[in-house]
Amino acid sequence: MTYAKYLEIEKEDHPLVAITVSFDAGWQKRNSGNKYDSPSGHGFQVGALCRKIVAKKVLSKLCSGCGMVHASGDAAPAHKCVKNYSGSSNGWKQTCC
Repeated sequence: MTYAKYLEIEKEDHPLVAITVSFDAGWQKRNSGNKYDSPSGHGFQVGALCRKIVAKKVLSKLCSGCGMVHASGDAAPAHKCVKNYSGSSNGWKQTCC
């Protein structure tokens, strides 16, 4: 089945596709030792045969909108908060897979 034909099918009727992937994740801040305080990270699944990214996840511990509100003490305005992770930067790789 071509990708174009796959896209023509309703999302609920998409057939399951078995592929082999490799997973890699990391946090942007590089430190030596046991310091796990990076504010952002990423994870990618790469197809073993096609060598293309088939899934991705970006993690952020901070949101600039929420940070400005917290510093000023005002009420938070409506915004799309990008903060989607809390905890140690080391903890995600132990619980994600």
